Amino acid sequence: MRTDRREIAPLLLEHFPEMAGSSSDEWHGFLNEATGLNIAIDAPNATAFDAWRQALAAKDYPVWHTTPAQAEAIKRRGVELAELSARSQLEQAERTAKEIARIEKEWRKPDGQA
Repeated sequence: MRTDRREIAPLLLEHFPEMAGSSSDEWHGFLNEATGLNIAIDAPNATAFDAWRQALAAKDYPVWHTTPAQAEAIKRRGVELAELSARSQLEQAERTAKEIARIEKEWRKPDGQA
């Protein structure tokens, strides 16, 4: 199990330059304090880093390059695109139904009629 907290340093030194050269334990204690979390010292890096990332993002640190405002904008645009897609599919289904009805009407005409 990997618990060397220094592995997160390249992602966070931009925001916390005073942490340069800090030990794994120092990073761990600092991030728990900065986020208000109580991540266990033996928690896997993936678990700890994700929890700290989410807590820092909630404080508007652009860690992993996404702030809460950006995440909300992405979500809103996703909703807009899903609604647009649903309308488009409905319109296509209506056009298809009309075309089927037109073909059926043509097909039912007695022979010789145009």
